[in-house]
Amino acid sequence: MEVVVSDINTEKGTQVVNEINASGGEASFFKTDVSKEEDVRRLVEFAVETYGRLDGLVNNAGIAALISR
Repeated sequence: MEVVVSDINTEKGTQVVNEINASGGEASFFKTDVSKEEDVRRLVEFAVETYGRLDGLVNNAGIAALISR
C-alpha cells in the first residue's frame, strides 16, 4: 500500500514518512494546509500523479493545547 502523508509541518510529516518507509511501507510527503482548498486540490493531484490513483482520503486536522491545572 502506498501512502501520501500531508501536513503543514514539513519536519513532522517527513518524520512520519521516514518511519513508514523504514518499516517496509511506501510513503511520500506533500506539504498541505487543509484550510486552503487549493492546497488540498494539489495534494490530490500529487497522489494521483505519484501513485496512479487515489483510493481513499482521510482528513484529520486538529489543534491541541495543554491546560495548566
